Order: sequence, then structure tokens, then C-alpha cells
Amino acid sequence: TIASGNSNNGSIFFSDDGDNNIGYIEYKHGTDNMTIGVNAANAINIDDSQVAAGDFNDTSDVALKENIQTISTAIDMVKQLRPVTFDWKKENKGSASGFIAQEVELLLPNDVKGDAYDEANPKNMGKALNATGILAHVTKALQEAITKIETLEAKVAVLEG
Repeated sequence: TIASGNSNNGSIFFSDDGDNNIGYIEYKHGTDNMTIGVNAANAINIDDSQVAAGDFNDTSDVALKENIQTISTAIDMVKQLRPVTFDWKKENKGSASGFIAQEVELLLPNDVKGDAYDEANPKNMGKALNATGILAHVTKALQEAITKIETLEAKVAVLEG
């Protein structure tokens, strides 16, 4: 079912054979807001600053993976990551913190997707980061640091006797 809406709003509804609404895409021109919903719940909301909000989960089921290997070391790599704060060039998008994809790509090429942004082709959204992949390396680095701290604490306890 397509609801044409008016000059301010437009919607597309998806139904099953029982005519039950099972999903929709809705655009509101006045707020430049797009919502994608499933089973009458808002799943993803995208505003005019191109920020997507909702409940996001990365697929992580073991049955979907192969060649699983524990990350052996990460502390040296994590020390090379450069956390930054920045202002978005796009008006009304504000300031944020994070990483520069091109810098992360040098350290973790499998956790960066896409092509570099090109102003001549605005449909190309630029490079994107796999935050869960980066988090895995940061977690491993934290585990390494905790092990070092615990070892040092044990040595200090022996010295203090």
C-alpha cells in the first residue's frame, strides 16, 4: 500500500496477505525526518543532519562465522589510534568525537568500508567505521593492560611483604 500523503509527508506501508501492516517508510518534509518502522514500532529514525537513531545490533552469531581467532595483541595498535573531536562541515550537524576513517584504515583495514567522500558525488557518503570491530581491539588492549596491572600489583605486594 502506498499512501501518497501531501506536500509535507509521504508514506509507504507494507502489508501481509491478511492486510496487517508489517512495516512502513515515512518522510516528514517539515522536519526532514525519515522513519523506517517494523510492526508499528519505529526501528530507525534519520534526521536532516543524516544521523540515524534506533536500536542497532551487529550480527554476531557463531553459526555465521568461520576461521574464528582470538586477537593476540592489541595494546600497541590501540596506542596508535587517534581519538579526535571535530566539527562536521555540513550545516546543523554540530560537533562530535570519534576517529578519522582513513587513519583507522591504516591499522584495521577490515574495519573500514566505503570510498573516500567526493563532493562531486554527494551520494557517496564516504568511508564508514565498524565500531564493534574497533571495540574488540580496544577490549583486548584493556585486557592486556589489566593483566599488566595485576602482575605489577602482585610484585608490589611481595616487595612490601
